[in-house]
Amino acid sequence: MYTYYLKIKMADGEAISEALMNRIQEIISESNKTPSSQRIQKKITFEKRLSEYAFRVKLEAKRELVPSRAVSSISRSLLKSEEPILSEVKGHVARNCVLLAVPDEEQQLRLNDRQVMSELLEIFFGRAQMSTTNKALALETADEVRRAVEVYVSRKDN
Repeated sequence: MYTYYLKIKMADGEAISEALMNRIQEIISESNKTPSSQRIQKKITFEKRLSEYAFRVKLEAKRELVPSRAVSSISRSLLKSEEPILSEVKGHVARNCVLLAVPDEEQQLRLNDRQVMSELLEIFFGRAQMSTTNKALALETADEVRRAVEVYVSRKDN
């Protein structure tokens, strides 16, 4: 399972009204019921409002995704809203964008498969170039990975 935490704000950087925030939450809830979301087993969860300008969402999927595409679907839905929300949404448009999303730095680090493999290669084969402290950490981590893989191998054929 891949998990992404995104901090989202309006493209113009202005405050998000309560009415607009409520509409965004409705759209997020509705987006999880679409055939596309169900097919790729994607779920967006409204986490919390961070300030009057931003909120956090969690995106979970069975496969690696481009998180900004999930946000673009929210933007498209916002542009299909009825008045008076539609006028408010149009007032937030900047550079042809409605919403801006960035990875939420405050959340736990989640590495994709490519990043994990890169780190594993460094842990097992790149220790010669590491500082003493990082080398000790790499050796400790290599032992933990080795034990986890041994458990996996012992279970997979049984």
